[in-house]
Amino acid sequence: MNSKTRLAHKLFMSSAVAAVAVSIPNLHVEASFEKAATESTILRYGHEGLSVRILQENLRQLGYYPYGVDGVYGNHTQSAVQKFQLHHGIKVDGIAGAKTLAALTIHTENVNEDSVPVQSLKDSHLLDGTFLQLALNLIGTPYKWGGTTPNGFDCSGFIKYVFAKKGVTIPRTISEIWDQSIEVQKPSIGDLVFFETYKPGPSHAGIYLGGGRFIHSGSTKGVTISQLSQSYWSKRYLGSKRIAQYD
Repeated sequence: MNSKTRLAHKLFMSSAVAAVAVSIPNLHVEASFEKAATESTILRYGHEGLSVRILQENLRQLGYYPYGVDGVYGNHTQSAVQKFQLHHGIKVDGIAGAKTLAALTIHTENVNEDSVPVQSLKDSHLLDGTFLQLALNLIGTPYKWGGTTPNGFDCSGFIKYVFAKKGVTIPRTISEIWDQSIEVQKPSIGDLVFFETYKPGPSHAGIYLGGGRFIHSGSTKGVTISQLSQSYWSKRYLGSKRIAQYD
């Protein structure tokens, strides 16, 4: 496939694939990601970008894609999707639609030792990673003290906004979220990671993406992706917690 046949826009991952954005050692995720021009619920031949890279990585993890992860939905990727669909009773069309992506999520989680069971949330919403797509779409949103909208977020406003979009109500402040969430030994996808920054106790948090990465609204870059291993964050890390059910 040459460049002329590729779509001009780039896609972030669909909701189901977002759930399995775990360790991708060579995937360098930074705040400079180009924001998606459009949103899509499917991936197909000709698409390219982060979403396709993660799709390829998960297909490779399951043994369907023995090739390099290049982020281009070409013949190899389409063939791998078809094989996966055939083996799992899904219509074989080579298109990674909602049903295919959901099946990939389930099977990849089953083979990933760091994964955790899907957690039921309010109104039957599932902690399936769908909200991670919402979070990724907000990369580049500026920081605003007290901000709770895409015009500007503070750290807790960003987290609350993302969860609210999935119908999950959480407290407004970082300290309240800390107090009303469930402690976990180590973060899994969708958990919150907390830090002690400008005052004692939890004062900053982000949503864990897997692979040591988390997305958050920082005071300098706004909504961005950072590494837990970065010295600034590793020195201030307090722990990780999981959102429980809220009425």
